[in-house]
Amino acid sequence: EDDEDETFPVNSGAEVEWTELMSASLRAEGFREKAQHYALNAWLLQQKASLYEAECLQLSAEKAAEAGDLVSQFKARNAKKAAEDAIKVIREAICEEEPQDIQATWYRDIQASWYKQWVTELNQLTPLHFIQYVSVLTVADQQEALFQFLSSLTMELSWWQAEERLRSIPDVRKALQEEELGLSEWSPVIGGQCFRILFHQPLSSPLSQTDLDICMDHISTNKFASRNSHQTAGRICSDFGRLVVQKAFCSDKACSRPTFSISPCIKLFDESNATVALMLKVLVDAGQESKCFNTVIGRAILAETARRTARGHLLDTTVDIVYILVLVKMAWCMEASQTPQTWILVLFAALSLIIAGSLILKLFGGMYLFSANCSGFAVGVLKHVNLWNVIFSLTEAFSTFVGWRFVLYACSDDNMSHSWELFTQHPAFLSCLVLVRWTQVGVSLLQVEGIGRNIVPVFYAVTRPASINFLVFLAIVVCGSFHAYSVFPISENFGNFSHQFNAFLKIFRLE
Repeated sequence: EDDEDETFPVNSGAEVEWTELMSASLRAEGFREKAQHYALNAWLLQQKASLYEAECLQLSAEKAAEAGDLVSQFKARNAKKAAEDAIKVIREAICEEEPQDIQATWYRDIQASWYKQWVTELNQLTPLHFIQYVSVLTVADQQEALFQFLSSLTMELSWWQAEERLRSIPDVRKALQEEELGLSEWSPVIGGQCFRILFHQPLSSPLSQTDLDICMDHISTNKFASRNSHQTAGRICSDFGRLVVQKAFCSDKACSRPTFSISPCIKLFDESNATVALMLKVLVDAGQESKCFNTVIGRAILAETARRTARGHLLDTTVDIVYILVLVKMAWCMEASQTPQTWILVLFAALSLIIAGSLILKLFGGMYLFSANCSGFAVGVLKHVNLWNVIFSLTEAFSTFVGWRFVLYACSDDNMSHSWELFTQHPAFLSCLVLVRWTQVGVSLLQVEGIGRNIVPVFYAVTRPASINFLVFLAIVVCGSFHAYSVFPISENFGNFSHQFNAFLKIFRLE
């Protein structure tokens, strides 16, 4: 069959050819060419739409510069200059020269049609099409087309543009008037350093009350804590504590200036949890070096997934914390040669069952996302078999194994206290379990925005090939130094293994 007759992307999950999307076959290359053509077309439309927005901003700023006080006129002139710079950059990017009759009505109509065409094109982008485009573009080297595609799905706005759009929404304008609030482009640093979706509905439709409340909390002056002249001891302590946290985590900065973006992809977020999870999965599979989560649409999908799984994350965190506390109590009893109270043992068994259920859901839940067809299920297994998933699946499996043995000991004598003999006879189980669960807590902290944002880049840098090669070189140097030291005819270099190991530790500390 001719490549021109190939249907791509397909409209049914059962028809998605996952193996072809991930391969370098002739058919896959045909799919990739179509995806690259779509990505380039979407990017050009987005650039044209951005050009239209920039020229509208330029006209709006020109009118505003003719009225108002000196500060308002300066801000208007500054906005006009920013628009002119943006227009120049966009024209260079799309290799377009400035038309001679730029003020003509026909040219304005063409510009408006560019924006409408971009919106119309992306209004039709379904999650399944998005998943196929990302999957087939991921396997290309450098992933330029993938980044181009993801960037084309959103448009960044200046605060001037964002403010005009927000005030044009009837619900927002009404809320600002009723509550006597204003719009502010600044946000408090504490609690403000994260990505948020203000609303995802067409501007022609009324906002739901939930979306309106979220929007008002983050774009109006309502985001700042109100203060009155009456100072109480509690208020002073609260303000001081807030300043301490700000000083510790944000230096001397109290406010930050967020950026605003819009996207016509209205179908991407109005889907089931499984579909949103699959969109996030294909973005994650693009690799650590991809720029998927440097794009607004990537961050939006991540934020939407986090919002939908917030309760699950809270449950996991609660289980981890309670499990750690139980292990602390059990370790103390082990040191004191005592048997823990029965309720501690029952709680440990219950937590072990919860962890076993969590392991099953993690193993089969992710592969279920690709289960629309047989090849998809096999690809799902392949996608989940990586070093990170294998290691942490093994740690969960070890926790499940210890819990299973623990329950067996309890059932063998119909006495819960008898289960404690598992750890008295095999203390290594308890030691390894403590290490495993603390590791799980550390990994779960990476999902916290303020912590993971700073820790993950360090972990990523350490695991790069250059870092690993340096560690290998350092290990060779240490081994060479130990070998050189071990040939000295001194007493500590002769004897059993402990003598040799102590000599190695001495050289290791020296290095």
